[in-house]
Amino acid sequence: MKLLCLLLVAISANAATSLDVEIPSGSTTGIAFNLTVTALNSGGTDTAYAGTVHFTSDDPKAVLPPDYTFVPADAGTHMFSATMNSAGPSVYTASHTITATDVANSAVHGTDLTTVRWNDNVVRKFALAVPAVVDRTVPYQVEVRALNASSVRCAWRWR
Repeated sequence: MKLLCLLLVAISANAATSLDVEIPSGSTTGIAFNLTVTALNSGGTDTAYAGTVHFTSDDPKAVLPPDYTFVPADAGTHMFSATMNSAGPSVYTASHTITATDVANSAVHGTDLTTVRWNDNVVRKFALAVPAVVDRTVPYQVEVRALNASSVRCAWRWR
């Protein structure tokens, strides 16, 4: 008597092969922005994608979304929020990436790049403006100026 074993393996020819990460071309430190992740297969969007994605960035201070498992209602595309917090080696701007990677299959991933600039309306330092010559017996005014990273005055109130 011969025993016949049959193994059925379901193979999806259109399983996701990559993730398309789309982030704005420019962002500002400390201000959240939306990013979109789309699972792609050979025919376009993998509307049945149900993987879990994990986010990383070369910005060590970035606030990234937690791991997320796609659900049927996503139809292969989901929007997330992230915040970049490092402008990089230049004081004013730098380019940073965000990468989304499928937790179960690291070959399924995607990366996008954004230029991050400092939030110019954030007080980075203070400067004192005093008269060039003063007489110690005569009162004079001192002005405190709030400056951003570019040494430009910015809005500031003492609380």
